[in-house]
Amino acid sequence: MDTKRIKTKFAKGLKAAFFIGFISFFIILSGRADTPCTPVSAHGEELNIKSLDTFTVPRKKQTILNLYLTANKAYDILKKHPGKITMIDTRTQGEYIFVGHPAMAYNIPVEFLQSKKPFGYAMRRNKNFISDVQKKLKKNDIIFVICRSGNRSVTAVNLLARAGFKKVYSVIDGVEGDKLRYPASIDNGKRVVNGWKNFKLPWTYHLNSKLIYHP
Repeated sequence: MDTKRIKTKFAKGLKAAFFIGFISFFIILSGRADTPCTPVSAHGEELNIKSLDTFTVPRKKQTILNLYLTANKAYDILKKHPGKITMIDTRTQGEYIFVGHPAMAYNIPVEFLQSKKPFGYAMRRNKNFISDVQKKLKKNDIIFVICRSGNRSVTAVNLLARAGFKKVYSVIDGVEGDKLRYPASIDNGKRVVNGWKNFKLPWTYHLNSKLIYHP
């Protein structure tokens, strides 16, 4: 067998191996979108909540509890188990009021917006965040944490986890969702990709006195 034929066969074999490997990886990836259901107790009832697998979540949105949901999934679970899960909107009071919020969410800001000298704005940590949550919830309660796009919820979840809360899920796409990264689109740089509002889930401007933030 000459060298040319050997090289041709080798190239064909390499292509076949690559194709098989790619298909196998895709099958594994498809089957691992969610981790197995983790039973968590709410008022004596076991709820099987399926968290997103950590490897599907951007690193900057990962928490120390590794419990994640999309906005769509969070709403499905809330609808299925009314009164057994609490949602906390950790955005500022201004965002909660003027951008709108999930209709069932408590507003407990993890950070406040403040002026920054000589100009501009900066975020300041709510030093009472844990005590604010503890006024309403116990450490064994199931909590869904949401913010604008899944970043501040990481801060909130990690603070709660260190305070002893174990069943705290981060809604990774938040209320407004992620920014579109496509320069050719008129919506480039806008939060139109995912998120509670983009999925047309129940949200409101109405302020419920039981849900708004009371410092």
